[in-house]
Amino acid sequence: MMDVLLTFTGFHDPYFKGLVDQEEQPGPILSLLSTRSFDHIFLFDTPSTQRVTGETKDAIAKIHRRSEVHVHEINLAAGRYKQQIAEKAPDEDPAQFIRETLAIKREIEARLEKLLKEIKQ
Repeated sequence: MMDVLLTFTGFHDPYFKGLVDQEEQPGPILSLLSTRSFDHIFLFDTPSTQRVTGETKDAIAKIHRRSEVHVHEINLAAGRYKQQIAEKAPDEDPAQFIRETLAIKREIEARLEKLLKEIKQ
């Protein structure tokens, strides 16, 4: 069975400056890789993390030669996945729409009442 890591890169990858003496510390991904190994590592890259993703991939390649590193770009922009309205909504009278909907509802109820009477016979 293969061990696979799926992870986003962040601004503490691959290394970050520690609070004490500003010493360089391994970031979250490299810290995890110091405790266990993976056959495949998938780094999810966003437009704002492209530089750190490349640096993280290079750092992993140097330290964990047996791991195969894959980078997948993901754009999580807010408007990217929203549906687009292709046409303007019709200028219908809301009251007329409600009247039509109630008429349809009354027709459905009448048909159901008729069906219920037929079933009871």
